[in-house]
Amino acid sequence: MNTTDKKTLFVEMRARGKSYSTIAKELQISKSTCTKWNYDLENAIENLKSEIFAELYEKYQMGRQARIERYGREIEKIDEALAKVDYSQVDPVKLHELKIRYLTLLNNEYREPLSLSEAMS
Repeated sequence: MNTTDKKTLFVEMRARGKSYSTIAKELQISKSTCTKWNYDLENAIENLKSEIFAELYEKYQMGRQARIERYGREIEKIDEALAKVDYSQVDPVKLHELKIRYLTLLNNEYREPLSLSEAMS
């Protein structure tokens, strides 16, 4: 493996949080080389970290949207059940507790997303 390839892998590994020890062993370089490359390639490492973070952030947001939709569907089902329930036979407290739990989960999911710079700090 040539030096350029090693530097490319170094940037990827540092952006993903790998330690100098791990990188040095895997790339068969010294820790002092890791220190020098880290200094020389700091901008590339930070740019890749930002790209990785942005991808994860996007993935998380999609996950959040799916959870919000699922919680909303569950709340609708609970509302339908509450509308039909004969309170003399079913403890309404149980259904209300379940509704409150889903409303809380939904409320926790709905918040303005952080900007990339806010999330990084």
